[in-house]
Amino acid sequence: MEVGEDAPGPQKGQVGLNHMAWYMDSLDDLKELYFRIKEKNIEIERVSDHGHAIGIYIRDPDGNGSRSPTRCPAVSGGMMKTVT
Repeated sequence: MEVGEDAPGPQKGQVGLNHMAWYMDSLDDLKELYFRIKEKNIEIERVSDHGHAIGIYIRDPDGNGSRSPTRCPAVSGGMMKTVT
């Protein structure tokens, strides 16, 4: 998407597109992506365990949010224990 050079960037708390998401096929794919992001020194905004999915949140150079989650089977206490 392109809106013009003088268009304001994303603003905290504004209504509109929050982020785009690309689902990964497996937890192994998500782990590989995580290490590739770290290798390229891209700042990870957060890694969230939603119980049914784990997502890696980053921002593109324009500040737009991007999330790469994978769906996970339900595990007592969340999946983050398996990943870390």
